[in-house]
Amino acid sequence: MSGWGPKLPVDTDKSDGLALTKTLQEVVKQHLKMLVLTSPGEKVMSPDFGVGIKQFLFQPNIPLIYGEIDSRIRKQAIKYLPYLKIHKVNFVGPAEDSHVGENRLNITITYRIVPLNTMDQIALFFLTHGFVSNPQVSDFSTPGNEFTKLPGAGWSS
Repeated sequence: MSGWGPKLPVDTDKSDGLALTKTLQEVVKQHLKMLVLTSPGEKVMSPDFGVGIKQFLFQPNIPLIYGEIDSRIRKQAIKYLPYLKIHKVNFVGPAEDSHVGENRLNITITYRIVPLNTMDQIALFFLTHGFVSNPQVSDFSTPGNEFTKLPGAGWSS
């Protein structure tokens, strides 16, 4: 079966050999995830690309920082992902939910894929103390795949 491109992180698949993104919705979700997880300067020939979420993980886990992250996500999406429109960026930290630990930050991004006129969302869960060795992404669009781990994502512990 054919696909749009390789799924990241790269993995194997019984039917294709290399796991592939099968729908435009998967491709857009992967692009948004990479935009958030990439730090400016990491992408060759595009030094401004990336939200740089890692730099915020060492900041105080407070709503003021959430506003900075929200602004970066929206500005980067407008510049690099013009085919999607960010609808809402929701943050859940210890100030919003006492069950969320002080060193944890949950970000849910709801967006519309303009050419498909489809709404989707991605949830990112981070530990804010120390480096993240396994950022986790919840995938709401793929049935049976409600929680996907991103091994490493280029970050070390």
